[in-house]
Amino acid sequence: MARRKRRNEKDVSSPSVMLSNFEKKVPHYDIIDDEQADDFIERALQILEKTGCDFRDEKALAQWKDAGLSVENERVRFSADYIRDALSKVPGSYTHHARNPERSAKVGGRHMLFGPSYGSPFVRDIGGERRYATIDDFHKMLKITQMSPALNCGGGTVVEPVDIPVPKRHLDMTYAHLRYSDKPFMGSISSQTQAEDCMTMCKLSFGEDFVHNNVVTTSLFNCTSPLVWDTTMLDAMRIYARHNQAIILSPFIMTGASTPITVAGTIVQIVAEALAGIAYVQLVQPGCPCLFGLTTTITSMKTGGVLYGSAEANQVSCAGSKIARRLGLPIRMTGFKTNAMEVDIEAGYQSIQSFMMPALAGGNFFTHCAGWIESALSTCYLKYITDLEQLTIIQRLMAGFDMAEDDFAMDAIDEVGPGSIYFGCDHTQKRFRSAFYDPDLQTTITYEQWDEEGRSSVTERALALISQKIEEYEDPGIDPGLDEALLEYMKRRNAELPDILI
Repeated sequence: MARRKRRNEKDVSSPSVMLSNFEKKVPHYDIIDDEQADDFIERALQILEKTGCDFRDEKALAQWKDAGLSVENERVRFSADYIRDALSKVPGSYTHHARNPERSAKVGGRHMLFGPSYGSPFVRDIGGERRYATIDDFHKMLKITQMSPALNCGGGTVVEPVDIPVPKRHLDMTYAHLRYSDKPFMGSISSQTQAEDCMTMCKLSFGEDFVHNNVVTTSLFNCTSPLVWDTTMLDAMRIYARHNQAIILSPFIMTGASTPITVAGTIVQIVAEALAGIAYVQLVQPGCPCLFGLTTTITSMKTGGVLYGSAEANQVSCAGSKIARRLGLPIRMTGFKTNAMEVDIEAGYQSIQSFMMPALAGGNFFTHCAGWIESALSTCYLKYITDLEQLTIIQRLMAGFDMAEDDFAMDAIDEVGPGSIYFGCDHTQKRFRSAFYDPDLQTTITYEQWDEEGRSSVTERALALISQKIEEYEDPGIDPGLDEALLEYMKRRNAELPDILI
């Protein structure tokens, strides 16, 4: 395949129109109105007051008792006033700072952050083999992300590097984000130890005072639906909260299994679970940035499997976004999800259906925007690169279009007149390089030219582009003293932590 000229990220003709901040210019798509959103909120508050939420953690239960809440065994019940007071402390937006200040990005309002897939133990490599992920895969995908303007966040656990012992791999992942990328990234969350190590490495990189006063990592915590927050999540959550780092409170739901089978019942439970988590973060650290986390999986009543890209999942996402705005909270959503086993027509349809509506509904922080396949069990190199092209197209849709005087092309219309063509007019000649997004992978030639050039498939073009992106990777660089300090910290911690591969 002929090599295309590399685009300048700062040019409007680039795959994405931003280096860091992306602002949605088109209206939010709502399927419920303000009154209906308020009804969901009131019902969620009723659940927290009547049914309550379990906190399976002794420290949290003691803190709730000290705060004067009703605690019965593990069950905590909240008054509506308590929840509303907690919400009043949460900022409506924040800046997620990157190691490179030019990459720092706003989250909230109309600003949006996009990160790649998250947490897969397997990869589908360039040769199509399904195998366990390694730290080399982590590095390669991080480098593709670094070179992709459409992703303004490096993500978190892009893949699980299973060739590194479980108690130690968070060190290598955090180091990789700080060394091989200069975009914002997400912290490790599977234990208190992981969170502490992540924050120590952030302090080495940004400076302790800077970390104390600014968000340098956003971390994702899942509620165990229905209505349970457990020690594993809460232990790490406390560390990030005490450092005033942004926290996503995200119920991990399977509609019909861990939530009621109806869309309305699912939504109201999700809101209750997220609000309970947000209230706890504010108990630990008032004013800590929080995001209403929303990821939706519909359960097949025939097989117990999952249904991605469904109408019901999109209804939950759209309604959830509206509710988050009514609560004054940024919202986390998910991107190109599919349960397809290959990068095929099923994967394409499900991915677009999964992402288009949440994007138009007004999400702020998106994970899983590149590579997700097989219900997130695998991250696929081929889908990684094809997802990025679709992400770019959706971003350009959301960025809106210009309506300055020259954009109306009144002189050009008069110059060309009836029955002629616009290719040669001055207006076209000045703009043709940047007017449209020119995709790398889509077919834009005739059948005859395609046949003459070898009938290349989109898969072949994508695989070539993956290798090209990795080859073109530009190291963002790092201060040698900082690099030495990070490596020395990792060396010491690796000596202290056990070697457990599973």
